[in-house]
Amino acid sequence: MHQITSGGTARKLTGNGNDILRVSRKIAESVVSILEAPVAEVFNNRILGGSESDTLRVLSSYSPATDNERVARSLMLISAYRAEQAFPGSAALFLRLLTGKSLPDTQPRKLVTSDVEQLVSAVNDRTVESMLVTAIEMSGPTGNLNVTLGGLSHISVDESSSFPVIVSPSFASAGRLTSRVFIVFDGVIESVGQVHRLLDDCAKNSVSAVLLARAFSSEVASTIYANNSNGVFDIIPVTPGVGIDDEYTVHDIAGVTGASMSPILSLENASKEADVIIEKGMLKVNIRYSSWRDEHLKRLRSELGTFKDEHIKSLISRRIARISGRRITVCIGEEFGDLSQICKERFDYGMRCFMSARTRGVVVANGKTLPGDSIRIAKMTHEAYLKLSQNTGGVLALDKKMAMAKRRRG
Repeated sequence: MHQITSGGTARKLTGNGNDILRVSRKIAESVVSILEAPVAEVFNNRILGGSESDTLRVLSSYSPATDNERVARSLMLISAYRAEQAFPGSAALFLRLLTGKSLPDTQPRKLVTSDVEQLVSAVNDRTVESMLVTAIEMSGPTGNLNVTLGGLSHISVDESSSFPVIVSPSFASAGRLTSRVFIVFDGVIESVGQVHRLLDDCAKNSVSAVLLARAFSSEVASTIYANNSNGVFDIIPVTPGVGIDDEYTVHDIAGVTGASMSPILSLENASKEADVIIEKGMLKVNIRYSSWRDEHLKRLRSELGTFKDEHIKSLISRRIARISGRRITVCIGEEFGDLSQICKERFDYGMRCFMSARTRGVVVANGKTLPGDSIRIAKMTHEAYLKLSQNTGGVLALDKKMAMAKRRRG
């Protein structure tokens, strides 16, 4: 006969809403003391100070000793996570409200350059703060920023242009950063005969290229894909997006890269090589030879001054913004040791604070510069938590007692 289990589950209700609030305050005080501590953790030979960016990590690592603490920590984690997702910096302020501290009703104001250093000081790491300020200054209003790990810590700047494009997922190499020439055709490529000479030249000269046209027939796309798969060449067929602004993508890419537009598709009209990647439908070109781009920008800015129609001026301004972008790469190096991942998270937190402040402004409270809506979100979360706790009748503790039945013979 198979063994069977039997037994009962004992249930008991302990504590009430006041107990939950009391325990929540105890946990909040413990977490806030770590966030404000000059030495919060030690990693081998590295010392890590407290930071508001670690709020959720510190709260989740709190070890509850009772059922009330276990439930309170879970409720606090859910509330703090939702607050932080809504607006950076809100989770730490929410915990400070739970400790009994107050926050002023300060209205947000516009972010100014002098606020940046105070804003990113929340990460509480001078090296990371310095890298944040430098990266923000370099990227400007239109820069793209990427954070990586490994090697030596550094910040690199690449002048880049970004354009919405359409590319088939079959061309997987488009999603990798590669060096390619641009071949631009202001029309539709309807047959393989139009590109036969070009494809043959690319194969003979081992040229990697981006082939930009208004559209491609399925015959042309499938031919390029088959030859890519066989290693004959590496060509990515790309078409512009479908918006009004995208009508000028062909001309802008030709102007930026120095490619010549001709009714005859030829490798002789290709641009110089450029670093290219297509991410989430955006073709990003890192400019190696800035003379063509500068000349094209000069022409566009000249046109901007000749038109009075606001719609046309707005269109030209958007074209200029696409062309004159920057790509900033920040590398958190191996010299940070075991702290490299945490430093990266702190850098990301500082950038979230800055990006939020650009759109929602900043507030100054207790001598600190905070993202605009952080106080409001923290207060809303605190009020909701108080109501939730008051409606809590207690903690239901489950105590399972299992009895193993004896095996019968026979």
